[in-house]
Amino acid sequence: MICLPTIDSTEEALNLHLQWLDGSLETITDDDINLLLQTYVAIAILHDIKNKASSPEIQILERIVSRLHKLPDRVIHSGSVRLLALVSVSSLRLFETRVPAIYSYLQFLVDGLLDTSLKTSPSAKPLLFLTSILGLNPKPTLDIVSYDLDLLTLLTAKHSSVKDTITDLENLTVYGIVPNFLLHGSIDVLEAILIERLQTYDLEFALRLLRLLNALSVPNYPHASTRYSFQTAFNFIKNNQHPDGYLGFLEPEIKLLDTESQSHSSELQLKLQLTFSYLWLAAETAKSGYRLFRDISSPASPP
Repeated sequence: MICLPTIDSTEEALNLHLQWLDGSLETITDDDINLLLQTYVAIAILHDIKNKASSPEIQILERIVSRLHKLPDRVIHSGSVRLLALVSVSSLRLFETRVPAIYSYLQFLVDGLLDTSLKTSPSAKPLLFLTSILGLNPKPTLDIVSYDLDLLTLLTAKHSSVKDTITDLENLTVYGIVPNFLLHGSIDVLEAILIERLQTYDLEFALRLLRLLNALSVPNYPHASTRYSFQTAFNFIKNNQHPDGYLGFLEPEIKLLDTESQSHSSELQLKLQLTFSYLWLAAETAKSGYRLFRDISSPASPP
C-alpha cells in the first residue's frame, strides 16, 4: 500500500484535524462518554500545540465541558478513568471549573486505591499523578525507572506479550514523565518491533511505540527521536492523514468490524483513536519536553 501525502502544511493538517473533530461532536451521543472525552483531549492537544491563550479550540472545549456538566452519574461512571482525569485537569486549568460528577467520582476511586495495596501498582501511577494535580491525593513517588528488558524474548515474543511490556513501560514512566534507565540495545529492539507493526499497518501500536521511544533514554546513546528510523516512521504516519481530517486509510479495518455491532460509533471510535494517538505524539515531538499527562492545557507561553 502506497500512501502519498495529502496535506501540504502542518497548519493545514492541524486545522483539518480540528474540523473533523468538531464535526464528529455532532454525532456523538451523551452515552458515548469515552468518545466525548477522547474528542475533548484531542482538541486540548491541538490547543497545546498551537500554544495560544485564545483559539477556536477553546470555544469547542467550553461546549464539551457544558455537555459534561449535564451528564448523569451513571454515564460519568462508565467513562475511562484516565480520560476523565485528563479532562478534569484540563478544564480546571483552562476554565477554573470542575465537573462535580467527575470530581467526586475520581475522589471515590482514589480513596479506594489509597486504602489498598493497589496504590503501589504501576498501573495506578498515571491516575494518581493526574489526581494529585487536582489536589485529591499527594503526588506519587516518581523514582527513576530501571526496567530489565529481556531483549531476545521481547524480539521473539507474541504480539500480546509485547503489548503487555509496552503497557508496563507506559505505566512505570507515567507516559514519559518519570526518568528512566534502559539497557543498550533496547531502542534497537523497539525500533525493529515498530517497523514490523508498520508493515502490518498497525498504526495505533506504532504510535504507542513512537511515543515511548520519544520518552525513553539510554545512557550515552543518541535520543531515539533523532534517529532516521523514528523520523521515517513518524513521517509515514503523518502522511496517512485522510482528506476528511482524521488519521488513517481504514476502509479494510472498517469492513472487518463485527457486522452485528457495526455502527457509526464503532467506526468513529476507530478513526478517533488513531487521530487522538497521532496528535498526542505530534505534541510530544513538536514541543520540547511536553508530556500530555503533566502538561495538558498548561498556560500558554507569552509570545
